[in-house]
Amino acid sequence: MIYSFTPEQTCALKQRSALLFGYQNNWLGNPNRVRHYTKMRQCGADFSFSLEALIDAIETGRNQVFIGTSEASTNCANRKYIAGFSHSVGVSILGIEGTIRLSNGAGIYFLGEESHFSSLCGNAYVSEYAWADHPRTLFAVARGVSMHSRHRLTTYTSPSYNEEAFKIWEKIKPEDKETLTLADHIRESNALFDPEEIDYHRDNMTAADFQMMFMCEWPQFKTEASK
Repeated sequence: MIYSFTPEQTCALKQRSALLFGYQNNWLGNPNRVRHYTKMRQCGADFSFSLEALIDAIETGRNQVFIGTSEASTNCANRKYIAGFSHSVGVSILGIEGTIRLSNGAGIYFLGEESHFSSLCGNAYVSEYAWADHPRTLFAVARGVSMHSRHRLTTYTSPSYNEEAFKIWEKIKPEDKETLTLADHIRESNALFDPEEIDYHRDNMTAADFQMMFMCEWPQFKTEASK
C-alpha cells in the first residue's frame, strides 16, 4: 500500500517536536551529515529519530533505512513509532512489519543484521550497534547505504562489553560524536526517571554496569588503563 500525507498532516507531525526533550530537539537540529551518539538506555532515541525520518521522507522523498540487531527490533521500535505518529495525524499504516512506501517514492525500511541490502540507498539509522553480533558489518552496510552526499548516517547506542563495537567507536572522529548521560537527562524538567527509579537501578546493578548503561562509560577504558 502507498501512503500520502497532506501539508496539514505534515505540519502536525512537525509540531510533535514540542513534546520532545531538549536534547532530542538538539539531536534533530544537528545539521551534520554524519552523527554518532552514545547515550544512556531508555532516553527516547528511537522515538525521536523515527519522527525525524518520517518527516524527512515526506518532505524530501528520500529513503530512510533503519538498521538494528534484527528486523524484529527495528519493526518493534521504529516501525511502531512511525505508525503511531502517522495514526496521530489520520494516516493508518497497515501491518506490523515490512517497508512503508510513500506516494512521493520514498521507502522506509526496517532491517537487521541478516537482512539483504542490495541496491538500497538513503538516510541510514543504526540503532544499538554495540549490542549487535557483528557491529562492523552494520557500520559497513550503513555507510554503503548512506554513501551519496545527499544522504545522512546516524548511529546511536549505549556502550557494551563488545570489543568490536568499542574499536569502532574509538575510530569515530571526535567532531562527529555526542554523548547523553543520565546526568544530562535529569537536567530536563520532565525527565523520564524519578530519583527512586534511579536509586533502584543503582542498587540492582553492579557499579560497572550502571556506569556503562546510564553514564555512557565504555568498560574497555578501565581495562586499557589497567594494562
